[in-house]
Amino acid sequence: IAFTDDDCILDKDWLYAIDKAFKENPDISCDKGMTKNSQCGIISNSLDKYIYGRPTSGATNNIAYKKEVFKELKGFDENYIFCYEDVDLKWRFKLHGYKRIFCPDMIIWHPHENDISTLKKKAFLGGVGVYQFFIKYFFSHPFIAIGSVGAYFYYLPFSIIHFINRNPKLKSFDNNIFIMSLR
Repeated sequence: IAFTDDDCILDKDWLYAIDKAFKENPDISCDKGMTKNSQCGIISNSLDKYIYGRPTSGATNNIAYKKEVFKELKGFDENYIFCYEDVDLKWRFKLHGYKRIFCPDMIIWHPHENDISTLKKKAFLGGVGVYQFFIKYFFSHPFIAIGSVGAYFYYLPFSIIHFINRNPKLKSFDNNIFIMSLR
């Protein structure tokens, strides 16, 4: 089962690369591909270099799981409000001892955030996901839970800016998130 995002452009050989990686490595249960930046700009280039370009990322904009593994893990946890369900799946995958490989021929192009307002919004939504992830894993796997908060610090300054200087267009949107987070 292969995943990408609606705003990604797939390499013409994307499915072939996935199939080839699974055939050449029958003991693996997951392929993680190369995500390239489809935009130019200081913010998007930095995100590409330090975040999205890492082979260890759990993002589902370029990943494929064996169907039976995905079913055994019960897919995505639909309790996540906005995001981080992909990171949750990655950790459940790791905790069950499955193997994955990085497949550099499995290429997509993704438009990364290229302005502060988009980055602030994504940081806020991601913060909600990190909170849910932290609560889910704190008692069963505290090091994973604490590490998830640390790993998310790249967006922290933008989250703080977002809370201090709220965008009026997002005011009702933010209040809905606060209400859902308090449940």
